[in-house]
Amino acid sequence: MLNHVKTKFLIVFLFCILVVTLIVKVRGGVSGATFTSYFPSDSTLAFQHENRFVTLNVLSGTLNSSVCTLAFGSQGGTYTFEANETVTLQIDFNVSKVQVAGDQNINNRQIQSGDTITINSGNNVLISWYILIEPWLPIKFIIGMVGLACMFGGPLYGIALLKKDKYYSGMRVLVLFTITGFTLVLAWLW
Repeated sequence: MLNHVKTKFLIVFLFCILVVTLIVKVRGGVSGATFTSYFPSDSTLAFQHENRFVTLNVLSGTLNSSVCTLAFGSQGGTYTFEANETVTLQIDFNVSKVQVAGDQNINNRQIQSGDTITINSGNNVLISWYILIEPWLPIKFIIGMVGLACMFGGPLYGIALLKKDKYYSGMRVLVLFTITGFTLVLAWLW
């Protein structure tokens, strides 16, 4: 099917552009130095990346620390601190996964959105969150457009092959592309 050298080079070129784009998107991030934080009761500390967020709601006590670090990027982030006072936090999020370690010396564990944790004075706490990489365009739309292209382009190419007396190749292309396109359009509409 890929008999022409130009077609092979075009496919390799497009694949390389896709790989480079993914690497550039994934490598973007921010890493911070140590800082001080002070959040009294009924205050909120939130971290946001595009439409994804992690919110720490201080229910009681004070989130007070002189040793805090924050690092985040397109795949998630971490917030570490040493608690100077006892504090109760409610963690709300819409990211893929959040893990907490160090509160009351409990090992690393995954939590659900809305869970409450209690942090004792002197605890070294690590809150980490993970974001799955999302494509720029909705994947279902892309699947649908590829399906429509297969449904219309495949039969046209198959008919062109049939006119050149390449019956086996023409029928194979016609049937495969039509069925594949129909399946992809159904997946798009599902």
